[in-house]
Amino acid sequence: MAEKPSSDTEFEEYLAGKSPLSKTYQQTPETGPSEFVDMAILKAAREEVNKKHTGGGSGKGYNWYVPMALAASVLVAVGVIRLYSTDPAADSELIAGNGDQSTQTDISAAGKPSPERLLDHISELVAQSKTEMAAEQYEAYKELFPDHEIDFNKYPNLKTLANPD
Repeated sequence: MAEKPSSDTEFEEYLAGKSPLSKTYQQTPETGPSEFVDMAILKAAREEVNKKHTGGGSGKGYNWYVPMALAASVLVAVGVIRLYSTDPAADSELIAGNGDQSTQTDISAAGKPSPERLLDHISELVAQSKTEMAAEQYEAYKELFPDHEIDFNKYPNLKTLANPD
């Protein structure tokens, strides 16, 4: 079948509504939802908008905000507490240090501990027969707390360090 070449005049007739095809299109009824369906959709949309603006309705999409925010806050608080909590055993290890570094560096790395905590640690070292390390720690203690008096009734192990004669 050979096709007839189209011309601009046929196209112009179609656009003007004078061709048989354009007349057929004009005779077909318009399709789309009925007015009843349009009104029902618009009414439902208005109700939803009003619920969200007035705070009414179930708010199903927003119920998870409060529990999730609370859980996140608890996790952050626990993390901060664990990060900044002081463990006496950890402080003792930081104060004791290792043999490669000087005593002053070990104590300053642990921050400034309380004199009682440091005396407890030094007393433990003496009880464990680590007298050399205990002596170094005792010297560092005297530098850190020169005005603090030791209760030798509470720390009897430290008498030997305080009076080496």
